[in-house]
Amino acid sequence: MQLREPIKSIQLVNADIGGVRTATWNVFTKLDTAALPLVQTWPGNGTMASKNNFHDVRLHYHCEFWHSPATLGTFPRNWESVVELFDNALVAWGERYDDTELYVLDYGDTSGYRLEIDRAKEILFRAPDSNMEWAAQQRYNGFIISIPFIVRWGTRFA
Repeated sequence: MQLREPIKSIQLVNADIGGVRTATWNVFTKLDTAALPLVQTWPGNGTMASKNNFHDVRLHYHCEFWHSPATLGTFPRNWESVVELFDNALVAWGERYDDTELYVLDYGDTSGYRLEIDRAKEILFRAPDSNMEWAAQQRYNGFIISIPFIVRWGTRFA
C-alpha cells in the first residue's frame, strides 16, 4: 500500500464536482488550458502508527483546483466561475464529511486499504485567488481544499 493509491478514490469524487473538467490520478507536468478546470491531489504531512502488520495513517490530502490562467485582468472576469467551482467543491466534500456512510471512500474489500474522511479534524482550504503558481512566472486562478483522511491497511484487510 502506498499513499498515492487513495488519490484514485479522491479524484473520483473530484471528477463529479460540477465545473471540474479533469481529475485523474496522473501527475501533470504541464497545465493544458483545454484540461482546465483541473484537480491535482497530493498527500500532505501526517502521522502513522503500526502494530502487528496493521497500519493507520492520518493525513490531509491537498486537492489543488486549477481554474484558468491568471493573466492580467482575468481574475475579475473569471471570478464568478472560480467562486462557483469553489462552492461546488466545498459542498461536495462537506456532504461527504457530514454523511454517516459517504465519508468512507473505500472499505478495503478489494483494494486492501480503507480510506475515510477523518471527521475528528476539519476540512481546510485556501480561498480562491489568482496567485497559484504552477511554474516560474506561470500563475493561475484557483484554490486548494485539504481534506483530513484516515488510511488503514494490513492484516485486517488481507
